[in-house]
Amino acid sequence: MKKIEFENGYCFVGIKRGSPAKLYYEIYGNKEAKNKIIFLNGLFQPTTSFKNQINHFRNLDDFQICVYDNRGVGKSNSFTNSLKKMALDVIELVRFLNWKKVNFVGVSLGGSACLYIASLVEKELINSILVCGPWPGVIEKPSLAPVTMAYPYFITNRRKRIESWNHQIFSKNFLNSPSTSNPDISNGDLLIQKYLKSDSVISYTPRTLLHSLCWFVASFSFHLTKSMKNDIAKRSYIKIGVVALKNDYLVDFEILKKISNEINAWKLYISDSGHLLPVEDSDFFNSTIKNHIYNSNLINEVSGNNIIINSKL
Repeated sequence: MKKIEFENGYCFVGIKRGSPAKLYYEIYGNKEAKNKIIFLNGLFQPTTSFKNQINHFRNLDDFQICVYDNRGVGKSNSFTNSLKKMALDVIELVRFLNWKKVNFVGVSLGGSACLYIASLVEKELINSILVCGPWPGVIEKPSLAPVTMAYPYFITNRRKRIESWNHQIFSKNFLNSPSTSNPDISNGDLLIQKYLKSDSVISYTPRTLLHSLCWFVASFSFHLTKSMKNDIAKRSYIKIGVVALKNDYLVDFEILKKISNEINAWKLYISDSGHLLPVEDSDFFNSTIKNHIYNSNLINEVSGNNIIINSKL
């Protein structure tokens, strides 16, 4: 049986920037693997939110992956109200790990931070970027999505609070479909059961309320400026993939297609999923990550159609 390599620890970041924090991280896979992936979480999501990706990539000889807790989440301390700060934290973590040619995969606000990384990171540290449902900012298209994400905190009943969140981050079709692990109940009911049994990051505590406020500020203050888009577009050595989700309640599908063109994205992937693709369709997400990296390793210039729709690649 193959031995699965694992290590975990803490990385101190932000000291030279005057904003110190201690980030918890976990590493899985072959230390000698060519393909290094670091996953960037979305709002309130700890390392366990990438459980499906950990279980998949840890068993592949040519991959080594890193998951971590953002500031104020899980086992990491401090707080942040800036996606740029989040991006700089990740770049420091990559340097700490002494990784080169890294593949950055970001979901939701983690995807937005990846776009900052594309405009900030040194060439030798990056190979590719894949962003899934990245928040484009309220200036890109005025939206009440950050407000609706905060609304469940005012619901004191925990079950109803979880139901409210689920309807924002998953498609109706997924929530109403029978669970593969237990066909007698729906995916929506199964998710509620799991959350009620766990120490969820959406528990009603002063810490998570403060963290919610910080990310509320980060969401509203984020703006992918024209100069940032132009700068990213010029960095053709970065193979950027954008995953646009047709049933995403929080991020506008057409806006992501527009941004994909503006930053000269290498690939546009399209799914029928809701906002939280890594959970709703982990097979599609994992295969998209894998093949995006494999192809970016092989191809420097791509011609022809760069849109892949609902494909396992």
